[in-house]
Amino acid sequence: MTVRNLGSNLFYLVTVPFFAVVFIAIVEQSGRSSLIAYAVMAPVLIALWQMAIFVAGELINRDRWRACSRLSSPRRRPLRS
Repeated sequence: MTVRNLGSNLFYLVTVPFFAVVFIAIVEQSGRSSLIAYAVMAPVLIALWQMAIFVAGELINRDRWRACSRLSSPRRRPLRS
């Protein structure tokens, strides 16, 4: 983890509880109390997905900067008979 990513990860730790409160209020207002577990888990899963996307982007960017990405220079191998 780099110092640059530390701020974005803390951002998710702060915003997930607020989104959970909003989703719980929406579920309670609609009168479907059985969906509260989904309202709590939805922001957590959204944050995990976004963090995974950002970490993958950071890894690709770092590999490109170091010029060590294997996708950029594929190597041909002879066919075995």
